Formats: sequence, C-alpha cells, structure tokens
Amino acid sequence: MRAYIIAYVRESGEGNNYTDIQLEIADCSRQINLDFDFDNDTQSIKRAEKKLNLFRTIINEFADAVQEELDYYKTKPKIKKKKFRRPEEVEIVDI
Repeated sequence: MRAYIIAYVRESGEGNNYTDIQLEIADCSRQINLDFDFDNDTQSIKRAEKKLNLFRTIINEFADAVQEELDYYKTKPKIKKKKFRRPEEVEIVDI
C-alpha cells in the first residue's frame, strides 16, 4: 500500500440536494476516510461546517507541533551514540 491523500467534492448538480465530500488519507499500512457530506438543509450544512472547522483547527495545531519538533531536531546538537557489546555468556553465581 502507498501513502497518499485524496480529497474530492462531488457537487450536487441541478435537482440533487446532496453533496458528497470525502478526504482519504493513507500511510503505508493504514487508511482513513473522512466524510463531510451534507444535504441541502440548514442543520446538515451547520454540522458539516462545524466538522470542517474543527478538522481545520486540529490539523493546523498538529502541523504546528510537528514543525516545532522538526525545527528543534534541526538545531539540536548531534550526540554520538555509544555502541555496547553484549556479553556472550553470563555467569550466574549463588551468593
């Protein structure tokens, strides 16, 4: 499976009161679909708008937090990791 993001809006067109809106996000092993569908009524439109605004807020906060971490690691001094050898045999001694 590949990593990708697909977003689409299928407009209702004339005579149809339904709009199909989806966002599909996948990484190499998982996939999620988010629906923002709504009918042509006030309550449905308000719910879709509220969901969209919440999603926008959370995604922006997430992106800002990830960028902070990336910036931190770009400037963080590199520390050499020590390599430890494991003893091949451990002797157990009764005390």
